[in-house]
Amino acid sequence: MEEAEAILAQSQPQKAEIDRLTHENAILKQGIRIQQNAVERTRAEGEQLRRADQATFVAAAQQAAGHIRELERVNYALKVQLEQMAPASSDGSGAMPRWGEGF
Repeated sequence: MEEAEAILAQSQPQKAEIDRLTHENAILKQGIRIQQNAVERTRAEGEQLRRADQATFVAAAQQAAGHIRELERVNYALKVQLEQMAPASSDGSGAMPRWGEGF
């Protein structure tokens, strides 16, 4: 019986050390989970920002394309209008008069 008590007395400090290490291990695992969640959140937020930037860029490009089409339409209308005015030049050559000449 004394031998069992001696073994038990020797194992008490080892058991305490195992309990301490087990508790420390649980704390470290929880810290790792928290850090992994933070990394995943940051990654998801970055992806969301990238998508928003891409959508903004696409919208700006579409708006610019529409503006270019409108400018081309107006430019064409002005070209046609100028061509229609050309035969009415004052010198009869069909050329457009220069600004300040022939008025």
